[in-house]
Amino acid sequence: MRLTLSELKKKISKMIPDDVDYEVDLEAGSIAIITKQPEAFGGAGDNLTVRIAKTIKRRIVIRP
Repeated sequence: MRLTLSELKKKISKMIPDDVDYEVDLEAGSIAIITKQPEAFGGAGDNLTVRIAKTIKRRIVIRP
């Protein structure tokens, strides 16, 4: 069963650090995370984007 947008936002908000400003939106078949700090979601090792995608089982797109 797919999660609703509000359920997705709650799960994502629990994973993203409090000091990162972001917005969650639907974009075609993906979940878009719009942020002014895209570097907070990537990087080697502990990749936040991958952890979010695996948790909600949806494709994630990071937009500046």
